Amino acid sequence: MVVDTLKDCVRNQDIGGIKSVFFIILSRRPSPEKINANLNYCFANGIDKNRLFVAHDGEIFSDNVKDWNIDYYSKQVGKIRNNFSRERMAQVIKMADYLFAEDNQKRAEAKANQRAKTDKNDNTIVYIVAGAIAALIAFLFI
Repeated sequence: MVVDTLKDCVRNQDIGGIKSVFFIILSRRPSPEKINANLNYCFANGIDKNRLFVAHDGEIFSDNVKDWNIDYYSKQVGKIRNNFSRERMAQVIKMADYLFAEDNQKRAEAKANQRAKTDKNDNTIVYIVAGAIAALIAFLFI
């Protein structure tokens, strides 16, 4: 579960490389378990948390899960390159848990399927009404 490239960076104590690997990991929409496994590997193998994390830039994160979508997640992952703070990482992990955990993914897929069915039904009604209007117009000109 730990990425080989990360293992190399940890072995070489390459903090910049570790951050770059995390950017790639986070960009692939991982589960929180995968994020934590990679972080724990770093700390268990000699990476000092104080060297890895930087001071937070002061951004206040949204705690409202209604705001947590792929766009908001992607913005936070993008910002982690320049502000690899504990606070931002914690926020990204919470969002990953909400957005990408297996149960939540199934729930999101079910919502998307329901929305697709609703959209299809809405379109069917539009087609029926449009057809009825066209038939009425045709009937008037006959």
